[in-house]
Amino acid sequence: MMRSTAIARTRTAAALAALMLGGALTLSGCATSSGGDGGSSSAAPEPTATATTPPATTPPETTAPTPEPSPTETASAEDPAGWVVSGAGIGPLELGADFATLAGTVGADGWTIGCGPDAPSPDAPVISYSGADQLSIFAAAGYAVSGEPNTTLNQVSVTGSAGSSPKTAEGIGIGSTLAEAQAAYPEGQNAMLANYTMALRVPAAGGTMYFGAGGDDVISGVTVTLLERPLPEFCG
Repeated sequence: MMRSTAIARTRTAAALAALMLGGALTLSGCATSSGGDGGSSSAAPEPTATATTPPATTPPETTAPTPEPSPTETASAEDPAGWVVSGAGIGPLELGADFATLAGTVGADGWTIGCGPDAPSPDAPVISYSGADQLSIFAAAGYAVSGEPNTTLNQVSVTGSAGSSPKTAEGIGIGSTLAEAQAAYPEGQNAMLANYTMALRVPAAGGTMYFGAGGDDVISGVTVTLLERPLPEFCG
């Protein structure tokens, strides 16, 4: 009887030990699979490389070089052949300009201020030029349209036989024919002009242009004036 009891106890102890061992193994397996101190069963994902775009750079502003202005041709007092005839005057001798100012700007070889000591009015407000090829330019103040004296330029004349004299923008000047002048200025009218057989009168912006010719129809004198009729003489 006592032997049976001992055997039963031994079997019970062995069963308990086996049960405890199984529970310990179960707990150990749970701890391992749960990712505790035993580590995770799956590898952590590798970080993905992110492509970065470098910031856009703005090229430095460049300033275009300022072009140098082309030299402007100026009327030369020593070469009146390059002057332009218009209703405003002849070259820099502009109608209505202050006479004293003009007298100070055209001082060059060949130019004379005043009528000279032998003239009845030696100090009359005139500017004259005597150049090659019998080219003469005569600019005067002293008379207004009303006949009263003034100090502004009101008439400029060119005379001579020079083919290289000042010309209009249309190319009319000394050496041209009246027929050419009439073709260039169809609004022109025949007129009488002292010292010429025939003349063409052309109203223009600023004043009036007169082209005078002798019997050969070739223009030998050009006058631009603010006066109602051009005066043939300022120094007499």
